[in-house]
Amino acid sequence: MQCMPKFIQQFSVLRDELTLYTAPSGIIPVLTFLRDHSQCQFKSVMDISGVDFPEREKRFEVVYHMLSVRFAGRLRVKTYAAEGDHVPSAVDVFRGADW
Repeated sequence: MQCMPKFIQQFSVLRDELTLYTAPSGIIPVLTFLRDHSQCQFKSVMDISGVDFPEREKRFEVVYHMLSVRFAGRLRVKTYAAEGDHVPSAVDVFRGADW
C-alpha cells in the first residue's frame, strides 16, 4: 500500500488473502504495478467478476482475481461504479481479460 498510496483506498485480509480497493481511475495503474513489480509478479488474471449491490450508491463492484506463480500468491483487486459509470478495460494489461 505504501508503493501506491495515490491509488489504494483501502485493503483487507480475509483467510490469508489480500484484497485491494481502488477507484476506477486507479485500476490500470494498480494492475500494471502488480504485474510488473519484481516483488509482486501477478502475471495472471484468473477471473474477473461483477457484483451488483442495488442498495449501494455505487452499486457495481468489479473484482479481479490475480495470481503470482512466482510467489505462489493470490489477491483480489476491487473497484466500483455507479450505474452509467465507466470502468477501464484491463485488456491492455492482461490480454486474457478479453473473454
